[in-house]
Amino acid sequence: MAGGNFEQGKPKIQPGVYINTRSGRTIANTDGRGTVLLPLLNSEWGTSGTSVTVTAENPDASFAELGHRIYDDAATNTNSLLIREALKRAAAVIAYTVGQGVPATANLPGTDGENATPGLTITAAKGGSLGNLIKVVITEEPNSTFKVIILLGNEAVGEYKGLTTIGDLPGVQASGWVTFSGDAAEALVPTAGLNLADGTDAEANNDDFEAFLQTLDALHFDVICVPTADQAILTATLSKVRQLRDGNGKKIRAVFPNFPADYEGVTNVVNGYACDAGNLTAQTACAWVAGARAAAKYTQTLTFSPVEGATEVYPAVEDMDETILSGGFAFATDQDGTVVAYYDINSLVSFNAEKDERWRKNRILSVFDELDARLQRLLTPGKFDNDEDGFKIREGLITNLLLEMQSDKAIQNVDEENDVYIDRAGSVDDHTVVQIAIQPLDSTDKTYVTAIVK
Repeated sequence: MAGGNFEQGKPKIQPGVYINTRSGRTIANTDGRGTVLLPLLNSEWGTSGTSVTVTAENPDASFAELGHRIYDDAATNTNSLLIREALKRAAAVIAYTVGQGVPATANLPGTDGENATPGLTITAAKGGSLGNLIKVVITEEPNSTFKVIILLGNEAVGEYKGLTTIGDLPGVQASGWVTFSGDAAEALVPTAGLNLADGTDAEANNDDFEAFLQTLDALHFDVICVPTADQAILTATLSKVRQLRDGNGKKIRAVFPNFPADYEGVTNVVNGYACDAGNLTAQTACAWVAGARAAAKYTQTLTFSPVEGATEVYPAVEDMDETILSGGFAFATDQDGTVVAYYDINSLVSFNAEKDERWRKNRILSVFDELDARLQRLLTPGKFDNDEDGFKIREGLITNLLLEMQSDKAIQNVDEENDVYIDRAGSVDDHTVVQIAIQPLDSTDKTYVTAIVK
């Protein structure tokens, strides 16, 4: 279904629900959120253009796809660390490989001897240097069959028995670690250990990332985290996020490190924190912010929310006032020394009559986005007649929606008689013009106390 913003006087072509949310009161959670999209830009094990969903419930189910265990390898592998930080709050992370290296390979000579054409070629299932850690062992069993063991370092990641020829090996591909090729009729030969080699890494280029951005329309996620200092990549992602939010009505969010986007859909993380994996810069700590934002209820703020596992801020922000005024999301310590998300704001700093300062608050923006999402579901095209009966039905449904959101503590002071209005004169043919007034409810972030000494 089409969605997004609309311009007065310019009728849309596609059936849909088009919503403008603006500041000004005059009429004229879902709890399912929790998925982070994380592009892996420097992967040592992966196939470009593929993704795997890593869940908080069972993160190591994706071991063969990622090449690492999320919690065991977080201290030594950047991608594992990013996923781990996001999963501290998020229910799932879609890890998307952008760009890939060359797969490692090895050749095992056939039964005619060392000078023969290689009888068996083993290739790592994915590109990257991690494949160089793979070793294949083939041993002959007492019953004249062979056992094949696949090792990643010193760990056996696959073991298969009862094999006799190369043609028996394709089933081993199900391991996710290697593929085999050769004459299917040729007998296997034993090897004490055949090490794969020549696997190389490759950084994602702009073409790889542009191809990734084109997939965002079809992917289902709440927040995209782009952990890079590459300004071209961040600028391209900002453009795509704007298109999805404002053009398509897909109210996803983005989290960038040190990128003042001046846009409500982007949170700009400016520092990081120390944890058991070392000192995390904004480029890594942004994963926690993405996970926390994805998991937050639409009435929840992250202001002063503790960061799990963080021991100190890295580095400390020298001028917090300037950071906030510049649209920066910073980590700080509270009065007890706990590392917290200091102020849950996005990067918007250019305010106007349509988007005032309330739009920089992520809790408020979540309310606007939730209203948009619920209206999309409520006002399905073709569902209502465009006459007085249809107008009254929709006014009632929308008013009930506002009352539900008021009960959720998302908005306040709902006026059941005046906050929802359908412009009868402007609602003709297949166009319906709806005006809604809401007053978002924020959390108390600043308290002013005067103590009188008696």
